[in-house]
This record gives sequence, C-alpha cells and structure tokens, in this order.
Amino acid sequence: MDQRDENEGFCLDCLSDCSVISSETDSSDSNEDSDSNEDSDIIPNQFCQAILTSQDDDSENDDTNDAKDESEKWSMHDKKIIVEPFKSICGMKIMPKSTENIKDIVDLFIGDDFFEHMLKESNRYHYEIVTKYKKASKTKIWKDITLPEIKKFVGLIVLMGQVKKDTIYDYWSTDSSIETPFFSKIMSRNRFQQIMQSWHFCNNEDISPNCTNKLVKVQPIIDHLKKRFNDVYQPCQQLLLYESIIPCRGQLSLKTYNPRKLTKHGILVRELCEAYTGYICNFEMYSDQTKKIEKDTILTIIKPYKNLWHHVYHENYYDSINTAEILLKDKVRICGIIKRNRDLPKCLKKVQVSPGESIFRRKNNVLLQIWNNGRQQVNMISTIHSAQLIQSSITVSLLWIADLPSINFETSEAESLSNISEPTIRTPRFDSQERFSNIKNHKLGKIVSRTGSKNPQRHCKVCVSNGKRSRTCFVCTFCNVPLHKGDCYLRYHTAEKY
Repeated sequence: MDQRDENEGFCLDCLSDCSVISSETDSSDSNEDSDSNEDSDIIPNQFCQAILTSQDDDSENDDTNDAKDESEKWSMHDKKIIVEPFKSICGMKIMPKSTENIKDIVDLFIGDDFFEHMLKESNRYHYEIVTKYKKASKTKIWKDITLPEIKKFVGLIVLMGQVKKDTIYDYWSTDSSIETPFFSKIMSRNRFQQIMQSWHFCNNEDISPNCTNKLVKVQPIIDHLKKRFNDVYQPCQQLLLYESIIPCRGQLSLKTYNPRKLTKHGILVRELCEAYTGYICNFEMYSDQTKKIEKDTILTIIKPYKNLWHHVYHENYYDSINTAEILLKDKVRICGIIKRNRDLPKCLKKVQVSPGESIFRRKNNVLLQIWNNGRQQVNMISTIHSAQLIQSSITVSLLWIADLPSINFETSEAESLSNISEPTIRTPRFDSQERFSNIKNHKLGKIVSRTGSKNPQRHCKVCVSNGKRSRTCFVCTFCNVPLHKGDCYLRYHTAEKY
C-alpha cells in the first residue's frame, strides 16, 4: 500500500469533508501555511484523536459548569412576593350622554367619525373603479353616499347576520313565504348593491407596492377600534390574554385551522381582556406567519398597559421565562402555564411529581412550579405568587371564570358531585332549554346502573357532538345528560352550539 494511501484520511471537525493528503512537499507547504495562518480549521489526521478527547473533556466540564450555574440561578428557597399597588383607577373614562340609550353607548365606539371615514373612502373608491367594471343600467346613476345612508347600510349588514338567507336578493324578495319587508323599507336593493360595490376603508394611493401587511385594506378600522377600546374604559388590575376565532370558511389567506378549538376554521384574534367583565382592552389579528408570538404579539398587545402593575393571566402559548423577565421590567406581572420546551431548567424538565404534590424553583421574582393534579403534571410560571399551595373547594379554569363572571364557585365539591341512589334514567334525545338555567341547579353525580354495575359509563354528550367518542361516569342530575367534569360540563350549560 502506498504511503499516500496510508496517510490519507478524513478530519473529524467542521471541515471533515476535506481529506488530508500528506507527502513531503505537502507537509512542507502545510507547515508554511500553519505558520502563516494560526487559525486554520483543517486538522491533521494524526491529531484528531487527541483533540477530540480534549474536546470531550472540555464539553463535560462545560456541562458541569452549566449545571452549577443553573443550580445557583434557580433556588429551592421560596420567598414572599410583595405585590405593588395598582397605579390606575379602573372604570369608565368617557361617559355616554345617557346610560339607558343604546345609541349613545354605541356612539362611544363607532361614532360619526367612524362612518364619515367609511363614506369618504367609499366615494373615493367609486370614482377610481367607475371605468373598470361594467354595471347594469339600473346602477349607472350614482349619488355620493351620505352619512345616514352609510349607517343604514352597516345596520343592514349586521342584521343579515341575524336573519340568514341564501342570497342577498332574498332579503328584498316579495315572495310571501320568505319576504322580509324591513329591508326594503330601510333601503332599496339597487342602492344597497351600489354601496356594496364601492364599500372601502382606505386610500389605495397610500398603500406601498412592497407592503406585506394582509390587513392593510382594513387597518384604519382596526386602529380606530383599538383606540376607542382604550380611550373609553380603564380595566382593573387583573387582565386575561386569550385567543378567539372569528368563524370563516371562505377563501381567505388569513384563515387558520385548529382542530383543538370548538370553532376550527376562522380568523385568529389574540385579545387582552379584563378578567372580571370580559371587556376587550386591546386585540391583535393574526395575519403574518413570520411573526413571533413572544416578541411581536405579547409585548405589542400589552404595550398600552405597561408601568401600571397589571397582573396578566394567559395560556401556555405565550409563557416563557424571557417574557416574564421582560414584562417585569415593564411593571407587568404574569401568571400562567408554561410548556416544557420554554427554557425550563434541567432540574425541572424530567422531574416526576406524585399526585397532589408539587416542586418549585425560583430565580428572583420568577417562580416555576410543577404540580400534579391527579391526572397530569401542570407546569406553571408566575411573578405574582409564592410556592405555597392553598386548598380550594372546586377547581375551575381561569378562562371559564372570565367567561362566566356571574357564577358563584363557592359550592363545595361534595354538593357538586352528589350521590344518586336511584338508577340513572335514559338520556333525553333533544336538549332542553333548561340547561341554560341557574347553574346552581345543575350538579354532577355518579351514573347509577340498573343492573348493579360498579362503574357504569355513558358517552359524553359534548364529546359525541364533536365527533369524539369518549365515555364518562358522571351525569348532570338536572338535565340527565352524561358529561365530563370541567370543560364539557361548562360548555353544555353555557354554549348554544357546544
């Protein structure tokens, strides 16, 4: 075998695709190159083993050092958090002329300035497109839109969401079987079509050719609503960062699909709400897939409420240690669920906690806590609370508390899960409107079998309606409907379409 073949090999470094061929001339050239360039990445083959060994030792030392640094940062000693007082006064900042007049209350958010902007841009847009599209003879005569007309037009659009028909023409139909005379009394069909063809919200000349914002056509309306939501009402200290979906199944690039949501297809909207009333303080419509949730959504949506010591509760989509530290500098404290892949320390990533027990780590004001609720481990992050657990009579999701502010959750668990001695009757075929009655009347109890079975189960009504066959051992004693505890129970008694 040639000496060249013996000395030919591959280097195990970042340039390992390059082979090292040693010869007398090459070795002299390489020595000269090594003298001239000390930072060369090409390593001779005979030194690979020694260098790799030293690199392994260094990596092990680095890992041990990182573990020591991490243990020093995250402590097992808890401390009492001194919560700063809220630096604002919650309540109405602009009062309506009459609190009993619905029109005065609506004018706080969509007043004359809102409609004047729409009619201005709609009239402008009509003259831009008048020569581009062929129109029927009945619609050739054009009159500029007036303020009363644009209000009537928007009112009819809202009413169409309540009175649903197959086509727009059916709203002005004179057929006695489907006639709705209210529409023809407010506006003629031809005038409605004229305004619909010219309905516009922005000046196209102000849009840059390189604009990538998919919401640019409706951005003035979004900005107006955000400003009014912020100007009219000052929320209390507790806020809720939440996701909702505007149902949509049409051809729209903004449309998202989430199989875990009750409404799976639609436009995703991230909302900052007051926890007690559900008032929307600020919102952000999802339109750009390149945006990072942490940087471009959370910090943007909370920006108007910084430096007031608000407490923000939110889901695991938004939580990370970095976000908590940034918001704490902006005088905003948070609490929520955090995923394992959101920079959790190594001492908490693979830990297993027994049911009912918890473990925590703290770094300054940031608390990470893992609690086993009996079914699964819950990873929590908070800059508001200490690690002390408080016994509660009933466990309810924070999101449901925000959606149902009038429900009294002080009912004991023994009352909510009452025992039934008589056999459970058959589930009714159709839902009764009594399911929306006072929540105190609806209690969960164990299903009792007619045959004496120890653990009888039935299919959950909510799960079956959503295409999921899941069985439960609980039944609502008032409705006689089998339901899971928690989410299914609350959906059935609060949502029209559960």
